[in-house]
Order: sequence, then C-alpha cells, then structure tokens
Amino acid sequence: MLPTSVISTLATNWTHCYSTGNFTGDSTYATNRNLLLSSLASNINSGFYNTSIGQEPDKVYGLALCRGDVSSEDCSSCVSSTSQHIMSTCQIQKEALMWDGDPAPCFVHYADRSLFGKLGIDGPINPYYIGNNLTMNLTEFDQIWQPLMENTAKEASMGFSRLKFATKEANFTSIQTIYALMQCTPDLSQSDCYSCLTRCVAEYINCCQGRQGGGVQLPNCMLRWNLYPFYNKKDIVVDSATVDELALPSSPPSVLFPPSPHLLSNSTTIKAPFVKESMQFDIGTIRAATENFSEAKKLGQGGFVKSDVISFGVLVLELVSGQKRSCYDTKEEIECLLTHAYKKWDEGTASNIIDPTLKEGSRNEMMKCIHIGLLCVQESISDRPTIASVFHMLNSNSVTFPEPAKPGFFMKSSVILDVSSSSLELNSTG
Repeated sequence: MLPTSVISTLATNWTHCYSTGNFTGDSTYATNRNLLLSSLASNINSGFYNTSIGQEPDKVYGLALCRGDVSSEDCSSCVSSTSQHIMSTCQIQKEALMWDGDPAPCFVHYADRSLFGKLGIDGPINPYYIGNNLTMNLTEFDQIWQPLMENTAKEASMGFSRLKFATKEANFTSIQTIYALMQCTPDLSQSDCYSCLTRCVAEYINCCQGRQGGGVQLPNCMLRWNLYPFYNKKDIVVDSATVDELALPSSPPSVLFPPSPHLLSNSTTIKAPFVKESMQFDIGTIRAATENFSEAKKLGQGGFVKSDVISFGVLVLELVSGQKRSCYDTKEEIECLLTHAYKKWDEGTASNIIDPTLKEGSRNEMMKCIHIGLLCVQESISDRPTIASVFHMLNSNSVTFPEPAKPGFFMKSSVILDVSSSSLELNSTG
C-alpha cells in the first residue's frame, strides 16, 4: 500500500517529509536548500518554476507550482509562505513536498535528485474528502461524474509547455452541477500528465467515493471536485452590436477585461463595451453572426485576413501590458513593444509584462493571451494563425500552442479605447 496522508475534511494542506535521507543544520546542503526555497516566490512568474542550486553531492533541486486560476500576486504569496512552512516542518529531510494555501493553493517540492519531467506516480498520495455522504442515487451520479473526470483529465493533459490545467462542469440535475479541476506540473509530457490524473481519479474512488466533494494530490498533479464552484472562472463579455466588427469567444481569457487605465487616452478610436451593459456570447452565436468566419464577414476591411491577425495580436499585447499608444507610434517603437514581449516570453518571464493594475484576471489566462498575441505577430505570414484559429485557441483549454517565433515588421496600428461607447472597432493604417 502506498503511503498516504490521513484522510480528512481538512487535507488540502498537505506536507510529506521523505525518509530517504537527512542533512545537518550546518551543512552545505542546508545552506543550498534554504537559498533555493527562498528564491522560488520571486521567480514563479508564470505559475511554475524549477531550479537547482549547488554542486553534487550537495546540489538541491526544487520546483513550485500554483493552481492555474490563481493570480500572480496570490501565487507569489502562497509560494513564499509554503517555502517557509516546509523549511520549519521538514527541518532535516533531504526531500519534502507541501501543498498549502486555500483558496489559492500552491505546491513546493525540493530534493537531492532532479525533479524536472519526472513522474512521481509511485510517491506519496494525499486523498481527501470535503463534505458528507452523497444523498442522491450513486449509480446515476457516477454516470455523470466519471465521464466528467475523464474529460477533465484529457483536457488538462493536452495543455501547453507552461500550463497543464483544466476546469469542467457537468449538470447532474437541472439544479445540481458537478465542478471539476485538474492540473499537472507542465514539465510532464501529455501521456505522463494523463496517467497522473487518472491515478488521482482511481485513488479518489478507492478512498472517498460517495462523498460530497474532495480530491487527490500527488507530487506532479492534483484533482479537486465539488458540488459548488470553488475555482475562479471569468468569462469574456462583449456587446451584441460588436460581433460583425470583432467576434470574441465566451470563455477566458479575462485579459479582454476592463482595460488598464494606462490605455485610456484621447487619441483613440476603439469603442469597447467594457463598462456598459453587455451580454455573454457563446461560440455558436459568434459563428452564426460571422457566417462561420466567412470571407463575407472580414475583420477590419470586411474579411478575416492575416494582416488583421497582426493588428489583433498587437491589440492583445497592448491590453495585457498596459502600454500607451505612444510606445509604438513609429516602426522602431512597434518593434520595441513586440520584441520586448517576445524576449520576456523566451526567457520564461513573460508575466513581467502584465500591467500590475490588472489584479482581477487569472494570471494563466493572461499568459495564454500573451502566447496568442505573439503567435499573431510572427514575422513569417505562414506561421501566423488565422482569425478562426485564434477564436478556437481563445475558446479552448485543450489546444496545444506552438512556440512563437520572433516578431517581424508591422504596420503602424491606430488603436484607441473609448469606454463611453458600446461597440468595438479595430482600424489599421499602413
């Protein structure tokens, strides 16, 4: 039987001090461990960070992960406190892991062995339940619950190199919804992530089936579900009058959110429904309004073309970064904005370009928008996605994105925000 924590209603905070080896408080390993754990919070810009410090045999490896719906600020705070807790709880162990923080959980793991890309499916397991016994018909409930778990695991495992995370819902009755969340460390392959998550499902069934919510934590992945919404879920909202001009999907990213005040200038011409009464659109409504993204409904000049993708990419990066229009009034300044964003992405610090005033949106949704924005402004026309592909990427958590190539030269963009209006327009001038 594999080691597990005590199953309880309060097991979301979990520490495991391994018994594979100890160190002394005045050793080089102790110094390296403390340095590594102290560095995690300031470097976890994209929600995941792995590093190592020192030389063998005193080398320490470590990684940290925040749940995919946690803001950058809460992520850093959680990793900081968890790193302190793990040092005080596992004082002499050469390897330890800790899940901590609720409702903004994170995970810290350090060891005297490499952890990156290593599936810890045979390691410690923490199954837990949250509520009382289910009162409904369990056979009927499982017919909904188990496919939901399988679909959530598939979607999370199909994430990209910086995020393997998914949330899904299923209606059990007209008034009862099941909510599920799964996540892997993004260093895992798709197959390893899926194996880890299906192991979580099996462990939960083994320990806690019939309970009203719960989850499982492993060294590389986690599952949580309940009969109430427990994760952050922000939808894009757009005015119905804007669909012919720029159709946006209904699910995240929340980056097309109430825009940064840095973007509000008197030189703009984009009209946005961000502060007016608005409605949510599902992808079917958008597809119908745009005639399945046909040439008859082109963006900007009456059609969806790849030059419009550039404008959209610039707009997204502008919104995320909060940069003023004056930052790219000339060719050099356009290149400055895009090159800066690409450089930060390539360094793994793209979250550093996110406007600090954007505190409400999910960090991972913003990172997704940065990724899509950079794909839209790649130098090679053949590398840029189509508008239809962009809509699909924005509306799905199961698409694996390619890594963006370097941006090229772009037309000067005239992008303005008028929050007093109720439509959205994007104009480009050559």
